[in-house]
Amino acid sequence: MTVKAYNQPLNLGLRFILEVFGFYALGAYGLFAFDSPWHVVAAACFPLTAALVWGIFRVPNDGGTPKVKVHGKTRLLIEFLFFSFSVAALLAREEVAIALVYGISILGHYVYSRERVKVLWLNGLLEAPFNPEA
Repeated sequence: MTVKAYNQPLNLGLRFILEVFGFYALGAYGLFAFDSPWHVVAAACFPLTAALVWGIFRVPNDGGTPKVKVHGKTRLLIEFLFFSFSVAALLAREEVAIALVYGISILGHYVYSRERVKVLWLNGLLEAPFNPEA
């Protein structure tokens, strides 16, 4: 049995790095977007809110047990909004080169994971996760 492209370790590693960097971008934006003492609250709340939404609303068999099961299209919308806001946060801080590299990396990841995107878009659910013992 072969591992599907979206479950390959290098692709999963890239996805993890993209997610962590997205949380960083949102936090950095919150820290520098405001001149008042609220910048510390924004720096904590922006990535925390994104992480909660990211972790709670999931599709079964897509990396962990979902707290709230959602359709694949909903999950793709959550991912699109998260990565879009992360790129926008970088652009708002005038980090154009970093935003460009980050955005291209996101696109590359989704092109490589197009099978996952197609299944989530059409069926809403992934088949059972890869299990070498089965």
